[in-house]
Amino acid sequence: MSTVEKMGFFKIEFQLRRTALQKSARQMANACWDEWILRESAKRLLCGIFIMGNLFSVTYGTTPMFAIEQDLSFEIPSEEKLWDARTAELWEDARASSSAPAAQMTLRETIVTTLFNRQEDVGKGPSQVSGFTALLITHAANVHMWSILQFVQSFAPPLAHEILAATFSSLVRWHTALGHGRVEAPEAAYYDNAGIPLVFNCYSLLRIAYVRLFGNSSIFNKMILLTDDPEEISITMASYVSAPQPRNHFLTKSITKAYEGFITPVRLGHLLIKKTAALSWSVEHAVAAWDAVLFVSKWVHAVQMESATQPPDDEEDKILTQMKGLLDEMECEYNGSGSLAAAVTRAWAGFLTDTWVWGGEFSCIYASNVQTLTFTVTPRMGYILMQLAIAYENSYQETPP
Repeated sequence: MSTVEKMGFFKIEFQLRRTALQKSARQMANACWDEWILRESAKRLLCGIFIMGNLFSVTYGTTPMFAIEQDLSFEIPSEEKLWDARTAELWEDARASSSAPAAQMTLRETIVTTLFNRQEDVGKGPSQVSGFTALLITHAANVHMWSILQFVQSFAPPLAHEILAATFSSLVRWHTALGHGRVEAPEAAYYDNAGIPLVFNCYSLLRIAYVRLFGNSSIFNKMILLTDDPEEISITMASYVSAPQPRNHFLTKSITKAYEGFITPVRLGHLLIKKTAALSWSVEHAVAAWDAVLFVSKWVHAVQMESATQPPDDEEDKILTQMKGLLDEMECEYNGSGSLAAAVTRAWAGFLTDTWVWGGEFSCIYASNVQTLTFTVTPRMGYILMQLAIAYENSYQETPP
């Protein structure tokens, strides 16, 4: 069964299980441990499928499988201390000290109050959420950004810019909240507690949200990951490189956020991260890197190629200077005379081609024969990015700025 076919199966399974969960909803205040485990497991399975669906959508550039309004109308996962309890006695003790209200909000309501700060619609949201709930909220932000982008394209610039500005502010507010007590202790960023990296994963997902809001992902066919045809890959890369790229204040802000995915591993030690990220980092970081490098490199190429007619402003120049500094730290072969976008893409691709082991199967059609191939997704991403770097370099050499 191919990856796409599996996602169709999970979509149906999600709908059936969500419906069953809503039908069985009842007051859980007097539930015993066994009953609670069954319901909590059902909720967390739905959450896992939702997360997987979003990662699939970002990786292959497909329409999101789930909608916040319809699909997330079940209560949020319970506190982690309840879920981590290994015996009924420990669970009872944790429940007695729980600060959660008896009637929990749904996941959709929690997203509305935390991400969009719309408490007038569903009441006051929780003062804190668990790390897992924060992760779900950030995955939901990815889905919402895709919907916002489709919606905004129907409006003229003044109104469209207002909507984008308000949505960007929501992302910034949630980004700030993640590091200022909104998530329950002991969750912390990777730098503070490497053993519990859920908030660190949220930061990577926020980079996807920024890219989705201001990027033009539709001009790059991410399904190219599923082909081995060199000619098709080359045509796709050339088409992406030659596509027009707008430049504006909001786009520069998003570039700054997305670019953190390159800064972080370099600052932590690029050689170490290349060898250990697959062991300690979530696959969400790999997917975010794949999304971000496409977005950032395209912008870098546009700024460099337009430097003679539209010189970079102070913010753009600051980003380019920092990129060159990071390339120096990595001892990359870039002397300033070639394509900066190509150099950045090659350097970033290295984080995906080393020790990541996320794999799977897909079906390819060769001369009307269907063949199922086993492949590793992250090195495949790295390979495609290396081909993109070649396309950037060719474009630069053919039409130097």
